[in-house]
Amino acid sequence: LSDVAHSQNAPEVYDNPTIFFEKTFPTDGLQELLDSLATRFVSHHNDEYSGTNGIIRLDTSFGGGKTHNQIAAYHLAENPEKVPVDMLDNEETADNYSEAVALGLDVNTAVFVGTHVGGTSARWDYTDPDAPDTKAMWGELAYQLFGKEGYEFLRENDEDRTPPGSAKLERLFERQSNPSLVLIDEI
Repeated sequence: LSDVAHSQNAPEVYDNPTIFFEKTFPTDGLQELLDSLATRFVSHHNDEYSGTNGIIRLDTSFGGGKTHNQIAAYHLAENPEKVPVDMLDNEETADNYSEAVALGLDVNTAVFVGTHVGGTSARWDYTDPDAPDTKAMWGELAYQLFGKEGYEFLRENDEDRTPPGSAKLERLFERQSNPSLVLIDEI
């Protein structure tokens, strides 16, 4: 997941969304996940309430496909035009999603994989000269989602290594008009 989102080192079968979805069987669980995300993205894009839960916890045993599902979710957000319609189980959702993509749906995306950061630094991208030296997951996610403005909003929490609390996170997300996808793995 981290290589797909943050480097040029991911195997092509994961990095290239066309190949990824050609090689991916649309299981019920994967379709349910992508349907739920597409519904939320479209509803947010249309300024409507989706009626779906904003937090999805993937709970499977080791080797159960969590990372594969997260890569699929990443591609749904970052490469929506490359997601085959049969990956979405609900035809109406697929049609609405395709329409929103054609109208410019843009999803803010952040990926945090705990095994790829150190205990004193959460920074992902050392090639970005503007990236702050984040100390905690929250500062890194804010920067990935919303750039310097997002990081500055959570700077104190990041520097103190304290969680921001749900009200502050809500205010962070409300500062942006696009839907957001946060993928967290291995923490």
